[in-house]
Amino acid sequence: MEEYKKEFDFLFENTGTAHAVLNTDSTIHSINKNFEELCGYSQKEIVEKNFLINFISGKCHSNIKKYLEAFSINSSANLGTETFECKFFNRQGYQKIIVLTLNWIPEYQKFFATLTDVSKIRRTQLGSINSEQRDTIAKFGSGVAHEVKNPLQSINTSVDVLRDGLELNNQDQELMDIICEEVMNLNGIIGKFWEFTRNEDPKFEFSQINSLIYETLQRFEKYFVIGIEKKIKLEKNLPEAFIDRKQMSDVLKHIITNAVEAMPQGGNISVYSSIITNEFHEKQIQIKIKDNGTGMYEADFERMFIPFFSTKINHIGLGLAYCERIIYYHNGEIKVETELDQGTAVFINLPLTYPL
Repeated sequence: MEEYKKEFDFLFENTGTAHAVLNTDSTIHSINKNFEELCGYSQKEIVEKNFLINFISGKCHSNIKKYLEAFSINSSANLGTETFECKFFNRQGYQKIIVLTLNWIPEYQKFFATLTDVSKIRRTQLGSINSEQRDTIAKFGSGVAHEVKNPLQSINTSVDVLRDGLELNNQDQELMDIICEEVMNLNGIIGKFWEFTRNEDPKFEFSQINSLIYETLQRFEKYFVIGIEKKIKLEKNLPEAFIDRKQMSDVLKHIITNAVEAMPQGGNISVYSSIITNEFHEKQIQIKIKDNGTGMYEADFERMFIPFFSTKINHIGLGLAYCERIIYYHNGEIKVETELDQGTAVFINLPLTYPL
């Protein structure tokens, strides 16, 4: 028995996986170093004082609770192994996706929990699925844009010929102006289609993010003198990022344009750059663009990255979908926080290509 215990203790600490032993009342009896790293607490801080279930959220919370409570209801219950995929929140508030396996060990009268962090795997899978969906839509959109562009050019040319060759009265001139205006609108939509559907490989180069931010903001100077105030706080000595400068400039333009349009009566726009550490303990360059505009309804927030979804009149809803696709190709991530009538903050996180 002593030999068995030594072997168990060795495996408990050295498998490279987070483990916890739970008492019959579900309090934490002991944890290994990997669990400490996962949750952000030391063994001394949580042993006998905390419940594993307190770290869990999501739909599986109640199922895990039922499993653990089954023993307290019937101590002779034959509990088999149960596996759950659930959300796990650590001390810093980071959400991770874990696979939790629970076993009842009769010899010890304890529950044995194994927690495997699959956050990166799930994020990669989701990114791959989203990318495939975007690429499919892009190919479809490219075909539509091509089929519409040529007839549209013919209409535009014909209208120009008619305007030059005909003497039009006021009413006819108004009708001709309407045709020209709608043709221009359609050309604008086709242009947005082309922008979203072009599948150019990124031309990566080491580039200064701060200078890119300044260059992009210069394009919006006219708005900063008619009621919109800007605040810029950029981290000094920011490392260069390995990016396609033009594509990243397009992303910033889209996001700043959205911020400006969300403040028709004026407001404040703040732009920040910094170095952050994400939930995987990875260093990243973060660009944050914040406004105090209209914000979004929750239903709109959940759909904002879906191609062709837009709450704005005369917008086809490809801007944020394009931004998400570009950031994905840069191995980065884009996140949004919003509150109705309070404003929106967009976070762009880009990987550091070399350690600080």
